Amino acid sequence: MRTRGQDDRQGRDDRQGRDEQRGGTGHRGRSILVLVAIISIGVAGAALGSSYLRDGSPWPIIGAGQPQDVLADADADASADDGEGSSSAEEGAERLAAEAAEREAAERRAAEAADEAERERIAAEERAAEEAEARAAAERAAEEEAAAAAAAEREREVRVAVTAAQQRLEDLGYLVGAVDGEQGQQTTAALMAFQAVNGIQVDGVLGPQTTETLATPRAEPQLVGGPATRIEVDLDRQVLHLVEGGTRVVTMKVSSGNGATYTRGDGSLGRAVTPVGTFTIDRRIAGVRESSAGLGTLYDPMYFLRGFAIHGSNSVPAGPASHGCVRVSRADAVWLFHRVPNGTAVVLHGGQHTFVG
Repeated sequence: MRTRGQDDRQGRDDRQGRDEQRGGTGHRGRSILVLVAIISIGVAGAALGSSYLRDGSPWPIIGAGQPQDVLADADADASADDGEGSSSAEEGAERLAAEAAEREAAERRAAEAADEAERERIAAEERAAEEAEARAAAERAAEEEAAAAAAAEREREVRVAVTAAQQRLEDLGYLVGAVDGEQGQQTTAALMAFQAVNGIQVDGVLGPQTTETLATPRAEPQLVGGPATRIEVDLDRQVLHLVEGGTRVVTMKVSSGNGATYTRGDGSLGRAVTPVGTFTIDRRIAGVRESSAGLGTLYDPMYFLRGFAIHGSNSVPAGPASHGCVRVSRADAVWLFHRVPNGTAVVLHGGQHTFVG
C-alpha cells in the first residue's frame, strides 16, 4: 500500500516530467503526457480512497465522464504554454531581425562614410597635385621671365659696350661703318685692325683687354710715307691705311698672300705671294668677279698690278691667307671702291711672302 509521502513524491515527479515534456516536445506530446498523468492520479486516488494534494486539497477522482474534460483542460494549458512560447519566439525573431537590420544599416552608413572619405581624399590629392603643378608652372614662368630679363639685360649691356667701342674706333680712325650697337663684319674688321696695330690678340672680340686698350691705346698706326694721297699696306701688321692729303683717314684689316703653292685653273702651279713696291690703281670691277685663274670670288676689286687687286672677301683672318691679292672685308671694299679713284697710289711694304713687283 502507498503512503501519502509516496504519493507526494509521485506527484512531484509527475509534475517535473510534465515540465520536461512541455519544454522538449510539441503540443500533442505534452497533451498525451498530461492525460497519462491524470489517469495515473485517478487510479492512485481510487485505490487510496482518500488522498490529498500537497496544498491539502483532495485529489480529484476521475469518473466516467471526467477524462475528456480533464484532457480538454490539459490541452488548453498546453496551448496557452505553446502560445506563450510562440509569442516569445516571434518576439525573439523580431528582435534578431531588428538587430540585423540595425547592423546592416550601420554597416551601410559606415561604408558610405568610408566612400565619402575616400572621395574627399582623392579630391584633396587632385587639388594638391593641381596646386603643385600651378606652383611649378608659376616657378617655370618666373624662371623664364628672369632668364629673358637677364638675356635682355646682357644684350643691352653688350649693345651699350659695342656702341661705345664703335664710337671709339671711329674716333681713332678704324671704323667707317655705322655706330649702331650691332657688331657686324665691318665692326669686327675694325676691332681686328686696332688689335693688330696695338699688338694684342687679333680675334675681333670685344673682350676686357681690347676694351681696356681702346680706352688707352698702346700704339699709333705707323706710316712709311709716299704720295700724299695713297693706300699704304703694312704687310707685317696685316693692315691697310688710307691717307688723303698726308692725313690718315682710316686703318683697315687686310690679309695677303700666305706663301703656299696652289694650282691655277689651267693646271699650272703658282705661289701665293704679294708684290711689294709702289703701284697705281688702274682699273676696277664693281660687284662680283670670278677669278680667271680659278682662285675664287673677288668683290669690288681694284687692280694695281696685272691680276693683283685690293678686293672684298668673306674671309679676312688674322694672318696671311690669300693667293697674293690684298683682302679686306666686303663692307670695307664697298667703302673703298666709292672713296678711292683710279690713279691712286698703292704702297705695299714689309711681309714675308712677297716679291718685288
